[in-house]
Amino acid sequence: MKKSALLVVIVVAALLSGCTSTADPDSSLSPTGPSATVPTPSNTPSEPTDDAITPVDPSDPTDEATVPPPYDAPTPANAVVKDWAAALPGDCFNVQELASGAAELHFFSCEEVHTAEVYAIVPIKVTDFPGTEDLDSMALSNCYIPLGEYLNPAVSEVINLKYNWITPSEEVWNANPLSRNFTCFATEAYESGLTGSIAG
Repeated sequence: MKKSALLVVIVVAALLSGCTSTADPDSSLSPTGPSATVPTPSNTPSEPTDDAITPVDPSDPTDEATVPPPYDAPTPANAVVKDWAAALPGDCFNVQELASGAAELHFFSCEEVHTAEVYAIVPIKVTDFPGTEDLDSMALSNCYIPLGEYLNPAVSEVINLKYNWITPSEEVWNANPLSRNFTCFATEAYESGLTGSIAG
């Protein structure tokens, strides 16, 4: 697998309101039970907000004893290896792969156990590389609206999700114009295993 100066940005940007979350890799995304609202920390970003998505401050202290470890999902034998910049909405993968900084990831059907689902590819509408901080700020809003358009509303009744993104490093930006997108993806709040798509 080739390496690249890929900059992977994983930000706990938002939780979708839901009554339960699960670390069970065999869990279904079928809705059960009423929805609930996730409380908003006092020092969260002021936008974007609505009744469905609540931004969460990554620095907000959490009782670590109640946070399950990320699920180490296996890679299916039929997974397709491709550059992250070639990902499409509906592609699923295991978010733990991003830690390696590899330019290529294993993508597969969301019917397989996974920890992340790509839901939007949003063009970055600037000519020159804007810097990583500006890319993060842009991604926060650019990946927000597409999630609401992609998501099955019933999913938020049974599972907590967060949205994240991948952006190109300056080196990749200059070498590959096709990489100049926000690759927006969603995971369960604690990166537990999921089976099935979040798509509406």
